[in-house]
Amino acid sequence: AEYGDNVYVCTGPLFEPSEKNGAKHMRLEVDVLNGRVHTPTHFYKVIVAEKTEKRRVVKGQSGVENEPVRTFATASFMFENQPHPVDTELTSKLVPQERIEAASGTRFFPRLAELRRDPSARVVPLCDSVKCELPPPNWWNDAKEKREAAKSRKSCQ
Repeated sequence: AEYGDNVYVCTGPLFEPSEKNGAKHMRLEVDVLNGRVHTPTHFYKVIVAEKTEKRRVVKGQSGVENEPVRTFATASFMFENQPHPVDTELTSKLVPQERIEAASGTRFFPRLAELRRDPSARVVPLCDSVKCELPPPNWWNDAKEKREAAKSRKSCQ
C-alpha cells in the first residue's frame, strides 16, 4: 500500500435507475447463464487506509511523550459499467460514501463516525494524501513483467 499500515477495500455492483422524461427507469440487461444474471449499471469501491504514527505531546511536568495517532484516509468511487477513456480523472468518480450506502443497502465501516469524534484518531480524504489516478492501460502486464524480471535477476545471483 502506498498509504498506511492497513488498507481495506469493499467492491461491488450497483443497479441504478436512469432518468427519462423526468421519471426514473430501471433497465436490467441479462447477459449470461441462460438469461439469469443481471448486468450492473455501476460498480463501487469504498476504501479506508489506516496509518498509525507517533505524535509528541507535552504531559504536564512529566515531559514529552509519544502518543499514537491513527489516521484513516477514506475514498468512495462509483463507476458506470462501461469502458472509460484512458485520461479519465479518477477523482471525477468520487462520491460521498453515503451515496453508495444508499444505493447498495450496505453500511461500510460504521466505526468511522465514532473515530471522527476520537481525539486520538483522524479521518481524512484519501485523495488529499495520495495521488488518486487510474492505472495506465497495460499496468498489469507491465507490473507482471517487472516482477518476472526481478525474479530472474535474483535467481542469477
